[in-house]
Amino acid sequence: MAWLEKGEYLESPKGQYNRYSWRRWYRRLYLDFSIEPQSKNAMSLADKIKLQREIVSQMELSQITHSRRRAFQGPIAVSFSLSSTSKTPPHIHTAMKNLLDLFGKPLPESGIKRKGLAYYDDKQIKYLSVGYNVTEGEPKIRATIAPLEHFLTDIAFADRILNDEWDLEIDSRSDYNKFLREIGESDEDDYFEDEFDNAYEHFRAVSDKKGAWATVEDERDYKMLLRHAQVDVQKYYLKNYKIRLEEIYHLYRATGLAKSYVSYGDSSFNETMRQHSVAMCKIFEKFSMRINLPGIPKKAGETKAFKEQVREMMQHFAEKRLALAPLQIPIGLEVIFKPPKASEGFSKDLDNIMRLVLPIFHEIFEPPVTPLANVNEDDINSPLLEEIIKGIPKSVRRSVARYDIMEVPRHEGDDDDGCLNLGIFGDIAPSVYSIWNRMDDVIDKWHDEIKDQLDDYGS
Repeated sequence: MAWLEKGEYLESPKGQYNRYSWRRWYRRLYLDFSIEPQSKNAMSLADKIKLQREIVSQMELSQITHSRRRAFQGPIAVSFSLSSTSKTPPHIHTAMKNLLDLFGKPLPESGIKRKGLAYYDDKQIKYLSVGYNVTEGEPKIRATIAPLEHFLTDIAFADRILNDEWDLEIDSRSDYNKFLREIGESDEDDYFEDEFDNAYEHFRAVSDKKGAWATVEDERDYKMLLRHAQVDVQKYYLKNYKIRLEEIYHLYRATGLAKSYVSYGDSSFNETMRQHSVAMCKIFEKFSMRINLPGIPKKAGETKAFKEQVREMMQHFAEKRLALAPLQIPIGLEVIFKPPKASEGFSKDLDNIMRLVLPIFHEIFEPPVTPLANVNEDDINSPLLEEIIKGIPKSVRRSVARYDIMEVPRHEGDDDDGCLNLGIFGDIAPSVYSIWNRMDDVIDKWHDEIKDQLDDYGS
């Protein structure tokens, strides 16, 4: 390999990957606990103290850094993976309210001499991802925390990979493209178009009971046929509606957080970026599987009116898309939030926004937390499947399997009153495929395909 100057090396694919690996394995904080996720009221004080002491223990004895960890101070990205075996698990948003508090300030009764554990205040969280699984054999709480700057830098690296910025040959291009389609990062947006068209025509035919399906005399059999037709429509339609990493990169780029858009004191450039920042939120409003919600409450007393507006907007959205309500497949939500202009010092953390929105979404769309959560036990002939279905807790049968919410900062001089935009996507395992996981998967897969070329790059 030819000798590269420092700047050239850092911008080379090898330099970029090595810096990414350092951020991933040495700067992210990974915490793992074999305990049940619980709501704030259901968890005893003793268990709360035990969890906080375990957080400190894992931070001090990190197997990756072998050094003492301090609480993150600035803006952070946070990802949680929750697995419950309880017969009465909490809803995803109530579990997170408790956990985010416990990962922040130590309880006075804990005896912990720190001002913050993993972080100081959950207001630091600018990207929050939560996956929920209620069918695994063991309870788990897994958390990943990183500086927001690192998260955005990794997004930018993934974007460069997806745009083939470096002259590197992918060993198995067809397999690589298939992988990108499967995780929702392909340019081939019409990949599932034929499958969706066929599924939708079938759904319409089954929905019309005046047609050939009128011969199905048993109401239970007809409902089963309708459900299967609806599953096929949702499976192909919702799979294509993840936010792509490239879109996230440009969304943050417009706010000035990405280095390639740093202004160098150019006021006209700042104005261009301000306009672009506002426009990016407007673009997402036009996506067919995204719901543009009202601005969050800006002062005390506005919450009730906000929730009523959210219900009306979601109900209207559902009524216009009969094939998607009720939902028949596990889904995830991807939420973009730009704060409104400050008013009376009233603000909402990301988890509190989801606590307002999620119960209404669950009520209107009834998403199954697993693929079998909405199957009637009377329709199952297999004893094994019947046992699995009975094991799904009734309290959370109607729940999203994942949500990702990202706060996009206001651009300097931005007069827009913020935005709250909610997107729906469906997948085989939405509880697994967070934005953060997809980003890592893109980089890992790319590296697997070109790792033999990195040493020779630039020679």
